[in-house]
Amino acid sequence: LQMKCLLTECYFTIVSFQDSVLRLLFNELIKVNYVNETLFVNPSCLTFSQNKWSVFQFKCQSSSFKRIFKVIPSHSVPKGSILCSNDTIFAIKHSFGLTPYIVHKCIKFKVVEILDDYKQQPASKLITSVLYCPSHVSSLLFDKALEKFIKSPKLMHVDDVISIDLMFYGIDKIKDFIYFKVVNVEGPANQHPNDVVHSFVVSQRTTVYGESFQQYYLPSLEWLLLDHNKLSSITPILPFGLEKSYTNLLKWVQPFLTNAIYGLKPIFIVSGVGGSGKGIIIEAASKKLGLHYWDVDSNNIISNGLTQINANIKTILANAASRSPCILHLKNCQMMSLESDGVDSVQMCESLRKQCSNYTSPYPVIIVATCENIENLRKEFVSLSLDQMHVNLPTKKERSLMISWLIRVHSIKIDHKMIEYLVSETKSYPFACLENLLCLAEKERLMSKDTILTVSHFTTVLSRLNAKERLSASVEWADVGGVELIKKEVVSSLISSRLLSTKAGSVGSKRTGLLLYGPPGTGKTLLARAVASQSMRAFVPVNGPDLLNMYVGQSEANVRAVFSRAREASPCIMFFDELDSIAPNRGNKSDSGGVMDRVVSTLLSEMDSLDSNGDVFILGATNRPDLLDPALLRPGRFDKMLYIGPCQDEDSKLKVLKALTRKFILEDVILEDIVKMLPSEITGASVYAVCSTAWLFAARELIRDGKVKSGTKVIVNMKHFQQAISEANK
Repeated sequence: LQMKCLLTECYFTIVSFQDSVLRLLFNELIKVNYVNETLFVNPSCLTFSQNKWSVFQFKCQSSSFKRIFKVIPSHSVPKGSILCSNDTIFAIKHSFGLTPYIVHKCIKFKVVEILDDYKQQPASKLITSVLYCPSHVSSLLFDKALEKFIKSPKLMHVDDVISIDLMFYGIDKIKDFIYFKVVNVEGPANQHPNDVVHSFVVSQRTTVYGESFQQYYLPSLEWLLLDHNKLSSITPILPFGLEKSYTNLLKWVQPFLTNAIYGLKPIFIVSGVGGSGKGIIIEAASKKLGLHYWDVDSNNIISNGLTQINANIKTILANAASRSPCILHLKNCQMMSLESDGVDSVQMCESLRKQCSNYTSPYPVIIVATCENIENLRKEFVSLSLDQMHVNLPTKKERSLMISWLIRVHSIKIDHKMIEYLVSETKSYPFACLENLLCLAEKERLMSKDTILTVSHFTTVLSRLNAKERLSASVEWADVGGVELIKKEVVSSLISSRLLSTKAGSVGSKRTGLLLYGPPGTGKTLLARAVASQSMRAFVPVNGPDLLNMYVGQSEANVRAVFSRAREASPCIMFFDELDSIAPNRGNKSDSGGVMDRVVSTLLSEMDSLDSNGDVFILGATNRPDLLDPALLRPGRFDKMLYIGPCQDEDSKLKVLKALTRKFILEDVILEDIVKMLPSEITGASVYAVCSTAWLFAARELIRDGKVKSGTKVIVNMKHFQQAISEANK
């Protein structure tokens, strides 16, 4: 907010905080507890009224009003700025009938009188009306908070909105606020409560009365004081890393705060995976805009009959109107797209549309519906909304910001160098999973009585978590034998793709992926897993036939979904097995409606749309490369084909055998002799079958001889391999 001083012709930027922050910041300067009647300025500004009670006249267009303030100088305040409480700036805007958040034309002010001998008058009676009280705060706690609040005298005006920081006043360590409106305040018999010069001092001697709940805007709130004794504990309500979605939501809601837009109901849809921060964003936006926040689960709407569903929707909207101005957060809105007993989902959407068109409210009611995937919503429901937004999984930078915010909010003791380690270990973690990880690690630290979080605490927790898109089970290079040249080629391509993508001016040099082809059982899938595991990338496997669906358009949607999943899990290795099943040569075979042609086109489009940062690398596998569409093999896609065939020489067979038996307990076994017993041409899968059969023969022998005890280990010897090879040759 900008203000212009008419006496000096200077413009000031108004910066506001909750009064608890100002009390900590200017504790030595505030000799009395009249924070809401105080303006903090740089010593070079407003010198004529510093440290004096003054009557300020404010003007905005044709309106004006007067109010008393005390100007306190401080070098902590930048030149050209005025610091005041959130309640103060709210009172100024309220006097002009302005909404709390919307930016308005510049407000002008001037000092019309200096009150050298001003004395505050005590209030004998105070009448309040609650605007907002958290549901978990009982009437007993409310009275306790109000008692602590007025324990030190406070100046109050009629129509003021007063906020009580429950954390600051030590009310059960609750991080929330109570808001009430001053309906009336009475002073000495010869003073009128609306007298411009006189505010009345409310103290423990004042008789306080309460009226029924009122509806109105609340002072804007963006910061939270985590520790009422430490100024350094001030933290933004919105977690770092969620600013983009938060800003979009603010842009949606703002136009509906000034006045109703004829024919439009403010309904919006926000999608995102569970724990991505949708609710946090909506609640933070409501606090910023001075709106109440109310969340309702869509399961509360679903019922057995349309009549009951209509009644449920009507009740929810009526309750929202009674809480207005507010944001109604409709959670799990995908439930409105499911068939209920005897009720079609189209009927439910139509019922919601009619009820939204018919309800009235004295203040705005903004409906924000949330779900995990907007694709699961019926088009009738989506058509009700004015706009839609998806909250993506956090990027590497956003995860770092979120972790920093969580460490601060939860007062976690950690070496900040650990943040980089956490970021690398939490690929595709949404906000809630990051918070869960840090809290569980802190619990491990407390149990171990260590002074600071270390890698061992996180390693313990990570081993127990099954978060989405975790790194694939560790597959080492030693597990993949007989394809040494292929391994080097794949790693070289992966590294060059990453380097070229980060090289400035490298146009058209990016490689999206490699195609592995060869007979079944030669180790294509195992190689892909090893590449992902050893390059510390997430592994996103895609089985071609699983993408195909009988419904029109669903196959293409499945292709888009797996690429979206890969982007969220980046950096990752995306592995398409049986690629020929979803990317056959277009035009050679006809199918009803050209489904496969559209699937191939979608696949090509998604491959081309991958970011050029090298974070998603695609490996494809097929037994029949001749069936693939030629467009897949052009430069920039699968422009390099690597053949993985069966083992034909003894050296490659030996490497495969060593890889498969490296965890076996062998006795009197010479692997070179076993290699000579194998067929001249054999696949890795066939060698695996020989090894697993040999181990099975050894295990059966133990059982038959009655030598099985707790902790008994299976020992494989030469005769077991001979039996396995004989059985394989039958």
